[in-house]
Amino acid sequence: MNATELAFPEATFDAVIFSFNGIDCVFPQSDRLKVFAEVRRVLRPGGVFYYSSHNGIGHVGRACVSMSLSMWLRSIRFLARQLGNRQIRTGYWVYWEGSEELLMYASSPGVNLRSLETSGFTLGAVRGLYRYPQATSVSLKRNEEALDREMASGQGSARDLLKASPQTNVKLSRLTWFYPHIQYVVFA
Repeated sequence: MNATELAFPEATFDAVIFSFNGIDCVFPQSDRLKVFAEVRRVLRPGGVFYYSSHNGIGHVGRACVSMSLSMWLRSIRFLARQLGNRQIRTGYWVYWEGSEELLMYASSPGVNLRSLETSGFTLGAVRGLYRYPQATSVSLKRNEEALDREMASGQGSARDLLKASPQTNVKLSRLTWFYPHIQYVVFA
């Protein structure tokens, strides 16, 4: 089904998941915003939307703190692929999957958060991961008010999804510069 035109009635679902950076393949950015609008439309009030997205800046930034020559070389190759990429201004970076070049949305977490807020979502959590399936992550923030609303509506599983110990909370700038994979949990 086309994610920009979901064939479901309004307020149909308690949760929507757009898994494994799949939303990053939606091009152009105006269609990506249509996906957010459609997800918001089909979610019930208080419903949860979860998706993951690339972060091009974090892809390069993690090499800056790495002592690994191979990571530095990968980042240099990644940046070299961006030469001539006119779409990078709109948030689309060139990635390689095997021998295939892919244009993927990889804008910063701040840009994603502004798009989500403009689409009418309330922030639940933002998590950064170095790579999949690595379990270590950091969280930007927890929205206790949104959690309480979810719990009151009987959707207790959201609390498990958003658990983060206080020592893992970080600033948006750290997520932006050091984490190439970002997970978003927002509420309708």
